[in-house]
Amino acid sequence: MKRNLFIATDVGNGITCIEDAANVFMYLIQGTERVLLFDTGSGIGNVAEFVSTLTDLPIYVVVSHGHVDHASGSYDFEEVYLSEKDRDIFPELTKVELRMEFAEKAASMAAEQGRPTADWGKSDFTPPGPVKLQILENGMEFNLGGRILRAVSVPGHTPGFTAVFDEMTQSLFAGDCGNPSTFMFLKECTSLEEYYHALLHLKEEYGGRIKHWILSHMMMEVPVGILDELIECCETVFEGKASGQNFVFDFADMGSEDAYFVYPAGVNQLRQDGHLGNIIYSTKKRWKEGRDENKSGIYGKN
Repeated sequence: MKRNLFIATDVGNGITCIEDAANVFMYLIQGTERVLLFDTGSGIGNVAEFVSTLTDLPIYVVVSHGHVDHASGSYDFEEVYLSEKDRDIFPELTKVELRMEFAEKAASMAAEQGRPTADWGKSDFTPPGPVKLQILENGMEFNLGGRILRAVSVPGHTPGFTAVFDEMTQSLFAGDCGNPSTFMFLKECTSLEEYYHALLHLKEEYGGRIKHWILSHMMMEVPVGILDELIECCETVFEGKASGQNFVFDFADMGSEDAYFVYPAGVNQLRQDGHLGNIIYSTKKRWKEGRDENKSGIYGKN
């Protein structure tokens, strides 16, 4: 079975989910005067041209982080917003060769699961070129006309990871900052301790306001209770009670042999106990750099 490079799904409230050829979700959020595109996907096909078939309004492009599957379509636009803390990894992780490798891996996984795959060739990958990187800062507001979106810094998956909160629908476009198998073992990830405090801060600032938790992989939305479960995951690791199996990640030398699920997961990377939040962490990156693990205090607070 074959599918288009991009698939658009209207999910209501002026929000369109765009699934790219590598099965990664981007979101187009519309106001009365402008739209905002959250993430630019894997860079397979020209996402800017596709978005132009959905709207003719001026566009803000916000990239959550610098990974290949979320930032590679940035070269299709003149200007994108990205955290300064992810500027170093952006050019390295959006190379055409890496995008092609990611596309091949995604197609292989889709075929194994009996899902449609897209036909693509090297000409479908926009080569890296001039793109104006605007600084994306925590708390920055994007006024779309009758709709305010706010940048929310959640360092962990990458140092500069930034989610977006939609005031109108009380939706957090969380992307990879918290999902059913949050990657916290990659070379560019922060320590688990830093991620833990970012989650606590997110809960303090937005916990009572978030009604929808929106993802970029596997499923569009999960219950907001995933935030508490991710916090619990961190604490389980700190207490030495993690029980999950080793995780092998064989893509582009980005991973670590020292990667483990906090809780046991099945082949679909979902927890076996029926709960939602899980983290794949590295035992070598539990605590902030320079901290003496034996004197870290409870959950790294001292």
